[in-house]
Amino acid sequence: MPASKVGALFPAVVCVLFNLAACDNGSNSKSKGESTTDLNPYQGYVSEQYRGAENWLCRPDLEADTNICARDTSATLVFADGTTQVEENFSAAGKPVDCFYVYPTTSSDTSDNSDLMPGSEEIGEVFSQVARYRKVCNVFAPVYRQITVPALLAGKYFDSDLNQIAYSDVLDSFKHFIANHEGRGFFLIGHSQGSTHLIRLIQEEVESSSYLAKRMISAHLLGWTVALPFDSDVGATFESTPPCTFENEINCFVSYTSFRES
Repeated sequence: MPASKVGALFPAVVCVLFNLAACDNGSNSKSKGESTTDLNPYQGYVSEQYRGAENWLCRPDLEADTNICARDTSATLVFADGTTQVEENFSAAGKPVDCFYVYPTTSSDTSDNSDLMPGSEEIGEVFSQVARYRKVCNVFAPVYRQITVPALLAGKYFDSDLNQIAYSDVLDSFKHFIANHEGRGFFLIGHSQGSTHLIRLIQEEVESSSYLAKRMISAHLLGWTVALPFDSDVGATFESTPPCTFENEINCFVSYTSFRES
């Protein structure tokens, strides 16, 4: 679906940052009786495409002028009574957890899959949607060969080959991210097409690895449907990942979507 501008989502993430059952300081030593699924499944993985800085829009070690998420996020807050308050730019340094973000359908490249050279569309979308997350986490946002807007308009959005190209980049960058994140807790954040790839990532990678499942603080899967059975919190889209609630704020997902009236 086409991308739309949305504000960054801030569910109750701050209150879980220091209650991270999902994080155990990243120890990869196998204790007696510990399953191999408790070990980092990508230990030693190196991506040729994502090992350098050129295919990331946000990454903590990028130079300030190339890290989209390091830009000034000063904003004016508008309250229900019409009053306003200026929120100053905040630091991105020293966050205890990470965020891995996949942006929505936004590329105007004329090919069915975009190239790895981000245009103003990708840059603008990443800044508007995820830069403010740096208030609570170190943000990682890979460039990926997504299905483009022209391909969507041509009816090719659900083409399996095109989707596989896009997903393979998301998976490759995620593996490199996890291989080098030192066992920290992480959020998965996506919108529209980005959410579809993260849903598949959770299904195929996270839910099959206790190491990943315990460290995934939550997944923010916006702009795409996540199905639930009538009588259970799991068992439709996901086998073991429930929705986040006030009672369950970790190892879970947040999702909402909107539809045109017509």
